[in-house]
Amino acid sequence: MTTNWVRRVARLFQYMRLLWWRLRLWWRLLRDPRVPDLFKLLLPGLALVYVLWPGDILPDIFPLFGQLDDVAVALLALRLFESFVPPSLLREHWDALRGRKRPHPEEDSEVIDAEYRVL
Repeated sequence: MTTNWVRRVARLFQYMRLLWWRLRLWWRLLRDPRVPDLFKLLLPGLALVYVLWPGDILPDIFPLFGQLDDVAVALLALRLFESFVPPSLLREHWDALRGRKRPHPEEDSEVIDAEYRVL
């Protein structure tokens, strides 16, 4: 009985940790100038409008359930925002959050500096 409870608590902490990492990723993506402004404004903006709008799918008078739809809509909009970001940019931000530095393409290539003459 107690091991089942411990597993549930451990799973809850894993979800909370993943949510923390995702929030950090979304914040980085919202600040990145390479992400199109349309996506930055449209999806998170619509989620914010829904959360602040007085009308909801589930009214806020129901304890906990009234707020769950707000959280679900906000998370869905942010996941959709994440899906529109180019995969290479998403990978770059994930790696930066994890402390891995990805080499830039110009750092990878070998540069040969030379002079030439046409005869």
